[in-house]
Amino acid sequence: MTSIYRKEKVRMFLTDYYLADRVWKNIARMIGGPLLILIGVDFYIKNYDQFTLAYSGFCIGYGTYFMLKPFLWMLLRRSLFNKEQVEVTVNDHALWLRSGSDESKIQLSNFKKIKKRRNYFSFIYSDAQVLRIPKRILTSNEITQITECVK
Repeated sequence: MTSIYRKEKVRMFLTDYYLADRVWKNIARMIGGPLLILIGVDFYIKNYDQFTLAYSGFCIGYGTYFMLKPFLWMLLRRSLFNKEQVEVTVNDHALWLRSGSDESKIQLSNFKKIKKRRNYFSFIYSDAQVLRIPKRILTSNEITQITECVK
């Protein structure tokens, strides 16, 4: 069994969060928070009326939340990012996962999408379910089989 470390899980999550499939999503996640904060500060400085003041507070608050969202996710769902011992095998176009006494077999064709990143693969089952496996725990033959499914 091989370990997947917390630091590695965090790095994979942040990469997937900020480098999503769609360009507009990437832009919104990277500059959306700071832009909302700047708009809120601008409204606060100009302070036309009470509505503008309230809206500036909303922009500043939501912009701050939007910037901190991935870090809050990692803080509040800490157990998802803990170090774990896993054994991963790819054969016959299926992914075998073993962690402790638990074992799972998933056909590669069942995944909605498989994203090949520089250091890991993201297996997307649904929008809310993503399995990230570092390439370092896979053999070159397994990486080749997964890469064929990506095409």
